[in-house]
Amino acid sequence: MPFKMVACFSKTVVFFVNLIFLLAGLGVLIFGIIVLAAPTTAINGINQIPGITSIDYIIDIQQVLVNSGILLTVMGSVIFLMCFIGLLGTCAEGGALLIVYAFLLVLTTLFELGVIIYAALDYNTMELRVQNLMYNSLIKNFAPVVINGGVIQNSTSIPAVAWEAMQFEYACCGAKGYEDFNTFKWQTGNGYNYTEAIVPPSCCMQIVQYQIPSTTGAFIELNSCMYSAELSPQYVNTQGCYVPMMARIAAHEYVLTIIFACLVALEIIVLIFTMRIIGERGKTGVYD
Repeated sequence: MPFKMVACFSKTVVFFVNLIFLLAGLGVLIFGIIVLAAPTTAINGINQIPGITSIDYIIDIQQVLVNSGILLTVMGSVIFLMCFIGLLGTCAEGGALLIVYAFLLVLTTLFELGVIIYAALDYNTMELRVQNLMYNSLIKNFAPVVINGGVIQNSTSIPAVAWEAMQFEYACCGAKGYEDFNTFKWQTGNGYNYTEAIVPPSCCMQIVQYQIPSTTGAFIELNSCMYSAELSPQYVNTQGCYVPMMARIAAHEYVLTIIFACLVALEIIVLIFTMRIIGERGKTGVYD
């Protein structure tokens, strides 16, 4: 293929890919700034994702978002700057700019590969992080359901309702397990007195699991569960709620992994074309 055709095709590919990446980097940068400036807005948007409703009451997602916002702002800035240099180098046919662009592209590709490997190999660290965030939220927000005459009534606290609903619907207990309630300071009043309880009603097994009950008749053995959980574990949901939470995260994590993998593949292709342009320019003596 003649040099002019190779150069034209390579320049076209590099130009349009960089244009798309530049716009994407700008979008990531703007989103990162929004997360840092108005985390509540970002949380409201996340709560619209199916299966993620009220997640901010289960886990301190604002802290996670602030950390993510810093990363997104830095990544967006780097991508925008890198692609801007790539566009300039392609349009102005500047060999020096293309070399700088190729160097930055190699660094970015290696970083993204590192992220993919880290996410795959460091699952346990993420799991411990989720457990700790959920435990802090549990201690801060949890309140048990109210039982009046065998009828179950929800708490008036929205965060408490979110925790109770999760424990009922996923048949789980606490963040790491029912032992999380060992040091829980139970409140009294409003028709209930749980001062001697080991676990709340939402930790107890139901005749039909994974639903929010309306009466105490829905449980297999409520009193044995609540007041003798350690002696009667067969009536307690022993699984920690971090398990279904990690399942939620994993359900969306594979999408990010696929996106990163596609980005890496595309960047390698662009790098090949960029090196081809640099090499051909050097052969024809138009390399500056």
